[in-house]
Amino acid sequence: MTGAPKLRGKVGLVTLDRLDGRTKASKRARDLAAAYEAALGPGITGTQRQAARTAGMLVAMAEDTTARRLAGDSGVTVNDVVRAQGAADRAIKRLGLDRKREPVAAVPLTDKLAAVAAAEKAAAS
Repeated sequence: MTGAPKLRGKVGLVTLDRLDGRTKASKRARDLAAAYEAALGPGITGTQRQAARTAGMLVAMAEDTTARRLAGDSGVTVNDVVRAQGAADRAIKRLGLDRKREPVAAVPLTDKLAAVAAAEKAAAS
């Protein structure tokens, strides 16, 4: 009887953070995730951070799948390439980077401090 090998010990989830970063694939996924996080701008939410990491991993996998097919790996079909690229494209689209964002107007610190002082003064009286 052949089947999947039995795993020993406790099996946990493997995340991008748990990869040691020595492989080209893990480095590429981290670099892509960092680029997507930077493109989302400061103050991104945890959900956006996770979406950026997912997009980074899927794009790295799609690039690998495409490269393997182009190198002549008969184990990778054109269907595999199309599906991997489609998943990566959808993950990037979910990030919403193509939507135009309104620039956030910077409020000078002096104005912020004046507003806080005025609010404290109003609350004290």
